[in-house]
Amino acid sequence: MTTSHFRSELRLTPEQASSFASRLYEGVRKEVPAYGAISDPEVERDFAATNRRNVELFFKSLREDRMPVPGELAALEASARRRQHQGVPLEAIFHSYRVGVRVMWQCLLEVAPQQDHGHLAVLALDYADHVSRAAAQAYVEERQRAVQSRQDAARLLLTRIINSEAADDREVVFEASELGMDFTGPHIAVIVSGAHDQLRPSTQSDLVLAGIQSQLAEAVPAALVVLLSVGVVAVVPGDASVAAEEVIRAALTASGQNPAHSFAVGWGTPASGASRLAASYRAAVRAHALGAILQPEQLVHRYSELSLFDLFKEGQTMDAFVNEILRPLLELDSERRQRMADSLDAIFTAALNRKLAARRLGIHHNTLAHRIRRIEQLLGGSLRSGEFCFRVQLALRLLPLTEAARR
Repeated sequence: MTTSHFRSELRLTPEQASSFASRLYEGVRKEVPAYGAISDPEVERDFAATNRRNVELFFKSLREDRMPVPGELAALEASARRRQHQGVPLEAIFHSYRVGVRVMWQCLLEVAPQQDHGHLAVLALDYADHVSRAAAQAYVEERQRAVQSRQDAARLLLTRIINSEAADDREVVFEASELGMDFTGPHIAVIVSGAHDQLRPSTQSDLVLAGIQSQLAEAVPAALVVLLSVGVVAVVPGDASVAAEEVIRAALTASGQNPAHSFAVGWGTPASGASRLAASYRAAVRAHALGAILQPEQLVHRYSELSLFDLFKEGQTMDAFVNEILRPLLELDSERRQRMADSLDAIFTAALNRKLAARRLGIHHNTLAHRIRRIEQLLGGSLRSGEFCFRVQLALRLLPLTEAARR
């Protein structure tokens, strides 16, 4: 006598299969909130059809004393993929299969009261593990495909924005909404990349930047964040800029590297609309470049704080201006030149408060006074003159952008 014949009671009639599928449907909807909340008629029909297939496969597997083969699982796997798009959590799918096996076991006891229930119980548990594992794998793979598709779409959208290739503002707003983002309000472009080109492409740096991209996208869901060849590029809602900066700083600190030495963050200007977002990105790139030179000890560089220096074109005109103001200082040996430049920076930072500047430099105020007199002699002016201070301070800030600083 074959196993199939021995368990002939487990061969269901169409009426039995329909009845058991209905009980399964009601049981899952009652015990699993995610399924109980389904109100779309089309999704309900899909769910009911899946339950019918689950019942048929369960009884067939126990009747034939085996687990389902891949081809038989296709319908349940396809169902799991659809659940992912329907927003049903993976935990709810696991829960539904546990409830389903319990309901189907009660149905089995009704149609086969004389069978070897101990052996069948083991098969039933194996079946639950088998199908739930197959469904979960299909669900996760579909989720990964969806995430990759979303990342690809986000990368294409952001590339069009920063390259000024988007047709118009309405198109950008619509495409962003397709990705679950609201681009109707002000946003700020941000770029995270190597500082001073010190960060050479490497697996380590790529992993750090990928970590920033992942953490920023998770912490600020309303942001558009992608990893491009230039680094991490993001378009962040204006009201989320503080949170975004905190995430970036935390991610770089957690990487174990010295963030300010290896990376620089360029912060653009608030903007709405495709063309203005492209300008915000260009501002972020410029802030990254200027900040890495002018503020190398800092990590985040905002264009709003550096825009003054973008009024000057790098080249002969800037070099001539700086050389005219600072030539006597630049002709000193490197040690003395640096000492004088540091003293000027300290006095300007301290708003001309010499005692405060001296404390910051770690020298006696008389020593600083002597240096200032020497600087005034060299440069031919007095720090009591507002115009002289302005010209010297501006020349000092522009100095890192000149040819003299690169020699």
